[in-house]
Amino acid sequence: MSVVGSYQITLEDEYSSVAVVAEVILFDEKNKRIFHGEVTDTGTVVFNNVPAGEYTLVVVKEGYKHYKTTLTITSDVTIDVVLEKI
Repeated sequence: MSVVGSYQITLEDEYSSVAVVAEVILFDEKNKRIFHGEVTDTGTVVFNNVPAGEYTLVVVKEGYKHYKTTLTITSDVTIDVVLEKI
């Protein structure tokens, strides 16, 4: 049985304002896009049933620097991302 979790991302801009309508993509170890979504008007997006493993998280919003990080999911994870304006 594989371990799965949910992954919640909360976005803000550098001034602590909610950064809405950002594109959020989760890639697996083989650089295959496995989850894709948009941040809601609450500033969050949730990916459910994410298998345990290594992933790359990419967040893209026009007018902001792209955010990219590598992470390991072993259970439910919540991450806060702060986007910087260009």
